Amino acid sequence: PYVDVVTDMSTKKVVKKTKTIKGTVNPVWRERCEITLNPSSDKITFYMWDWEAIGKHKPLGEYSLRVDVL
Repeated sequence: PYVDVVTDMSTKKVVKKTKTIKGTVNPVWRERCEITLNPSSDKITFYMWDWEAIGKHKPLGEYSLRVDVL
């Protein structure tokens, strides 16, 4: 699996993508990154994907975090 990080929901542009961790259903990412937010950004959304060698990657879920609670 891997995670895409999106801060602008109008464009859904990925600002960070984690490394893909293969061979596990319980991945742990120990990655850090700095993200510059637009003043209009009100949340950060994390999209989790199951990496597939053939065909489309499958969505596993998503989580949104409000910026005002950071």
